Amino acid sequence: PNKLFSAISGIYNFEAVKKLKKLLLNWKPDIAHFHGVSKALTWAPIKIINSCKIPVVYTLHDFGLLCPNMGLYNFKKEAPCYLYEKGKALKCLFINCDKRSYLQKIWRYYRFHYTKVFLKIYKRIDGFIAVSNFVKEIFSIYLPIDKRIKIINNPIEKIDNTFLPKAAHKHKTTFLYMGRLSEEKGIDILMAAIREVDANLIIIGEGELSSFIKIEACKLNKQKINILGWMDKQKIYEQIKVCDAMILPSKVKETAGIAILEAAMLMKSSIVADQGGPLDFVKDNFNGVLFEAGNKNALISAMQKYIDNPFLSVILGKNAQSFFEKSDFSFKKHIKELENFYTKIISDYKNLKKLA
Repeated sequence: PNKLFSAISGIYNFEAVKKLKKLLLNWKPDIAHFHGVSKALTWAPIKIINSCKIPVVYTLHDFGLLCPNMGLYNFKKEAPCYLYEKGKALKCLFINCDKRSYLQKIWRYYRFHYTKVFLKIYKRIDGFIAVSNFVKEIFSIYLPIDKRIKIINNPIEKIDNTFLPKAAHKHKTTFLYMGRLSEEKGIDILMAAIREVDANLIIIGEGELSSFIKIEACKLNKQKINILGWMDKQKIYEQIKVCDAMILPSKVKETAGIAILEAAMLMKSSIVADQGGPLDFVKDNFNGVLFEAGNKNALISAMQKYIDNPFLSVILGKNAQSFFEKSDFSFKKHIKELENFYTKIISDYKNLKKLA
């Protein structure tokens, strides 16, 4: 019964609807802004929002409106998937691409089509926010032409890094990985690559591959891999300061790259897979290095550039910080862009109601 209830609640969250109804009895906002709803909230509350004649904005943090497993990725084949493209929905149903099981895939597929076909979600959202140019480009093909979509980057709280400890002098190139320790994030490829280069690796994060990584680390020199688990921001920034470059080897197409920006803020460049949102923030051999996604040898070559040229990390790091400063990822700018977008969406909504 609990599993059945969880399955139903994962498609239609009755509790969220109940609480939202109660809230809206006494308060009506000018606009509703949805973020990641797929994993807990579900899209159920949007019908209540619509019935109260409140315009809706949605930030595209993942690919949940294009792909049942939200990743445009076949977890079984460990490869990108293109069955989200028009005319391929039925084929998608019969492909077991889910991380857990085919039964889970069926459930995700039903949830996805309930959202798109029965709920008609695109009609219920008045404006979309893309966290990168990549996200805007991929979604623009599928969104109704009358829907606004605007790029508003995720903000970064700038810090005064003079208060951070100065990086200790190192005799060996040190790379940093920060993120979930799972196959789709490419940590397995990074572990294979670090074995073949003369460099150290700092790992910040946890996940289903934690045990595997600890076992692999034990096979190598004790100083070669330093596994730190999850840390608070201050300690993360301290580790960024002591590395030569950050590595984001993700096999999936990430929507953006917060970690890249955090590294750039602290004058560190990044080695990233050549796909997805991170390409908005990293230009090859200018403020970072790109490598072919999923290719261990390509990753090794990218790492070797830093190892062979100790000054490269300084040059690319300065360029990364310069890009960060010029781009302005501040909360002040982010809030201003949000306010402007809200104003446009509210105005559009009122004009449509007048014409109706």
